[in-house]
Amino acid sequence: MTAVANQKVKGKIPNETIKEFWRLYKKDKLAVFGLFMLVFFVLTAALADFAPYNPFRISDESFAPPSLKHFFGTDDLGRDLFSGVVYSVRTSLFIAVSATLLSTFIGVFVGAIAGYFSGSIGGFWTRVTEVAQTIPAFLLCILLVSIFKPSIWNVLLSIGVLNWTRMARVVRAEFLSLRERQFVESALSLGESRTRIIFSEILPNVLPVIIATFSMDVAYAVVFESGLSFLGLGDFNVMSLGILLYTAKQYLHVWWISFIPGLVLFLLALSFNLIGDQLSIIFSPKLRQR
Repeated sequence: MTAVANQKVKGKIPNETIKEFWRLYKKDKLAVFGLFMLVFFVLTAALADFAPYNPFRISDESFAPPSLKHFFGTDDLGRDLFSGVVYSVRTSLFIAVSATLLSTFIGVFVGAIAGYFSGSIGGFWTRVTEVAQTIPAFLLCILLVSIFKPSIWNVLLSIGVLNWTRMARVVRAEFLSLRERQFVESALSLGESRTRIIFSEILPNVLPVIIATFSMDVAYAVVFESGLSFLGLGDFNVMSLGILLYTAKQYLHVWWISFIPGLVLFLLALSFNLIGDQLSIIFSPKLRQR
């Protein structure tokens, strides 16, 4: 791990650490672009209430092309697409980030136990992860959302519960490596409990890798949610990018209805991927040397 990754946070993070992190991060211009895109999307979501129109407001201006009155044009019901996209970014971000927080909690828990404990305990959770990996998560998510009422919360929970295996694999690999380190053996010799060693000694050193994986998992969750909504399994009481694309597939001859939400979805997922890739490089000396 790098000096940035090994920094133990006690109180404020030293300015030197932040400067070193930014120096490494800005080496990749695409990653910087991804960061600025993400900031833009977060601000867009935060300011969604200031959109020029109610995204569900129906008018007689069906299929109006992009103009100064309607920046992104209107859809088949005359609804302002710009307002719809702004609210959709908020919804998609909320679902993706919340679902990934849930999957991260599950993945870290399973990965930590599987990586730290040897024998039957670690072996059991390793087998659980391997079995979970063989299950097609998207198809199972379709099944769960179909059985229960398609709602924003059911979609969120389904994605969160089914998207934890990559995090578990990454955390397990880190724990397997770190549990043999000198500082862990020293803690054991001092009589520290296993729980304290996991949470106070090993986990802080795994946090950088967790953050990098979290960013890439959010990108996956954004596409995951949009895919469910595109299939008609989203919550039609709220606006999301997948819902907009579901509506647009009936009117492919009206280019702005499908192209603009699709482009926003692509850029939103891309921003998290670019950030996650660069964080992985920063926190991995082997990748940085390539």
